[in-house]
Amino acid sequence: MVERIWHFHCPACSVGDFELGCLAADEELVCELCLEEGSVVRLERWMDGPSDPVAETDRQMADAATGELLTAVEAAPVTLCRLLIRSSA
Repeated sequence: MVERIWHFHCPACSVGDFELGCLAADEELVCELCLEEGSVVRLERWMDGPSDPVAETDRQMADAATGELLTAVEAAPVTLCRLLIRSSA
């Protein structure tokens, strides 16, 4: 069984676990996207921890995006109700 425990980021194409939504296994050392394009680029990898500034930034970005999405979803029914009231009047 493969255990995925590494956060990762490719310095060449800037794709990482945040964009792909999965962690890397121990044997995943190079960027598969760059490899398909003919380049061998070693991934920057780290384990999640409280002293990890990149992981903290990723968490903050995810929290902000989630907050914005929830705000939009919460506002959608109100906007729809306003449109229905205006169109029926």
